[in-house]
Amino acid sequence: MNFLDKLDPELRQWIEAQPQYNLETLPLSYIAELARKRPILFPLEQAEGIDINDHTLPTSGVKIRVYKPKGRTEKLPLYVYYYGGGFFSGSIAHNDMLCQRWAMEAQCAVATVEYRKVPEHPYPAAFDDCYDTLLWAAENGAFNSQKIVVGGVSAGGSLAAGVALKARDTNGPTLQGQLLIIPGLDHRFVTPSSYLPVDTRIWNRSLALKAWEAWLKNCTKDIPVYASPATCTDFSDLPPAFVSAESEDILFDEAQIYAKNLIEAGVKTKLHIAKRAFHASFAYLPDAEPSRNHHQAIIQALKNFIQ
Repeated sequence: MNFLDKLDPELRQWIEAQPQYNLETLPLSYIAELARKRPILFPLEQAEGIDINDHTLPTSGVKIRVYKPKGRTEKLPLYVYYYGGGFFSGSIAHNDMLCQRWAMEAQCAVATVEYRKVPEHPYPAAFDDCYDTLLWAAENGAFNSQKIVVGGVSAGGSLAAGVALKARDTNGPTLQGQLLIIPGLDHRFVTPSSYLPVDTRIWNRSLALKAWEAWLKNCTKDIPVYASPATCTDFSDLPPAFVSAESEDILFDEAQIYAKNLIEAGVKTKLHIAKRAFHASFAYLPDAEPSRNHHQAIIQALKNFIQ
């Protein structure tokens, strides 16, 4: 059975409608330029029940966007969300509708940051932006600092895992949870699923290796654990975790391994497997059955963390 045959029929139909690209011989700088120009799937349409405000991160000057349910005047719990994009693409604009949905359904504030990207800005630039956003939020005074959750999708899940590790290591802000959604956690890329023959129209091994190489460009000796969280050897005292994996994703194994390591260290962890799904399909096709189930699991985990 090939890759497409394993997918939910609606997800398979979507992939088959996408153009084929051969990116293996192209430099990441060119791929990043193409990715940053791609149309926004769900352009911003501000929901009637959501307030949106932009701020500037004092340390690097990048933009932070905050979403809040209207009519809530108290200090709300906060979900600090880091979007995905292989460290080289993605934007707040591409995630506006998703952030609004989370704010509305969980009745919390959501903050996301326009972190710096590779290849122009290798590690630690994006990580610093993400951790500094957590510090900004915890010190802001506008949120309930006792109920902060970090999370992210794909590369954003890696950033969130790294942020949780640093918050633990440095006695940083107390986190109520970490939402690691289809995270890319391991630069070594040696798990069985990382070698699966996946359609080049979605996230694949060749592209992932280019992204990791650019991300770790300045790491000439030991790889910092915050840059590649799967290299961590001490998972104790981390906040409770929700980890999700999509069954036909090259990142499938590393998400499960990370969840297992957390559980063995005594960290309360929920693992969700999205069956018949490819990488980030829940974001591309939110109304497909695997996507709906995945999204509901994420929302329930977020609600559990902030209740």
